[in-house]
Amino acid sequence: MEGRLRWLVSGVALLAVVWVGYWAVATHALGRALTECGSDVLQQATSADGQRIVTAFERGCGATSPFVRIVSLRASRTPFDGEHKNEWVLAIQDQPTIQLTWTGPERLTIKYGGGGRLLRQAVTWDRITISYE
Repeated sequence: MEGRLRWLVSGVALLAVVWVGYWAVATHALGRALTECGSDVLQQATSADGQRIVTAFERGCGATSPFVRIVSLRASRTPFDGEHKNEWVLAIQDQPTIQLTWTGPERLTIKYGGGGRLLRQAVTWDRITISYE
């Protein structure tokens, strides 16, 4: 009887160690997949008055996530950070072509084409008027 009890306790302990190890690895991998997104800058343009910068970039978050092309606007003194979602004025799932043109100090034209699902499209941002073609 005592031998069976030891085997049972050993088996339960081994099962607990395996479960904790699996849980730790799975949680770490999932957390990394959700937070490790890359941002590749495609184009940048500074407004004529030098006050603002518009950046088109591609965001990829792993093999199972679709690419998203994003245009962000920010003050020129602020460094680019693809994680600042409050600066995103255009987001399109897929990889369409994007062209950025300042038509005045507070006017921006964004041309995009080649398909994709539109996720966000702002027409103003901090006194900047944005038009699309």
